[in-house]
Amino acid sequence: MSRKAFLLSAALVLIAISAFLALGGFQAFSSTSPLTSAAPESEYSNVGSPGTITIASWNLQGFGKRRAFDPELMDYYAGVMKRYDIILVQGMRDEREAAFKKLCSMLDGYSCLVSSRAGFNLTKEQYAVFYRNAVFLGAQDWNFGSHAEQFNWPPYTVRFKAGNWTFQVTTMKADQRNVSGELAALEDILAFQAYPGDEIIMGDLSADCDRYSTPPSDFRRWRWVLPDSQDTTVSKETLCAFDRILINNYTFNNYVSYDVMRDMTENQSGHYLIYATFKMTEP
Repeated sequence: MSRKAFLLSAALVLIAISAFLALGGFQAFSSTSPLTSAAPESEYSNVGSPGTITIASWNLQGFGKRRAFDPELMDYYAGVMKRYDIILVQGMRDEREAAFKKLCSMLDGYSCLVSSRAGFNLTKEQYAVFYRNAVFLGAQDWNFGSHAEQFNWPPYTVRFKAGNWTFQVTTMKADQRNVSGELAALEDILAFQAYPGDEIIMGDLSADCDRYSTPPSDFRRWRWVLPDSQDTTVSKETLCAFDRILINNYTFNNYVSYDVMRDMTENQSGHYLIYATFKMTEP
């Protein structure tokens, strides 16, 4: 290799590293303490089948110390989560992360990730990811870099490998005062990232009723798996699909089904848990 070609290659590597750091880099938290099952496995069986992986999303709306010190409520949360392989949680509110670590300690066999704290006002929140049966490849915290100012709670992207299927999943809680703007920004940053593979979006996107109407131009390369006709709110006064699942065309080959878990009360959460099942083999 000539000296000129070597210097050019080195410059390209430095540019790539700088861009990676500007976008936030990777971070992880894994639970290594002994874990105890919170509910009988026979009551909360895995909803998946052999050769598949289940990915769930749940807005726990202000999950913090008060709920963490409620044993009955925590047993319920942990028991439900054990049905799924990967659980994306929105609405974590605990500056010291004690509630997050408590929940993680109750999920035997799971590893746990948490994003940075974000929010324009005093209501700072985090995303949490609990996972098993998958290899963690890295996380993108969009709370760092130039894109962060477009969101109240910037998205959180995690990459996994399950079986021989590699994919990334992005979770977000949209600010209901600026749903259209934040979803447009979400679409833009994922296009900017240009991940060349299977992608999933799951979270409380507030993408229905008077908060959002899906224009034909939005998310053209994505499929809205969970349709407008569903209700993801626990309240009897609303009938809205605020929580959503989107997959890109690559992921459709692995997609099996979606569902909404409605076994809960408003005291447990104002949002139903949503989930989807995927095959763990590349087509």
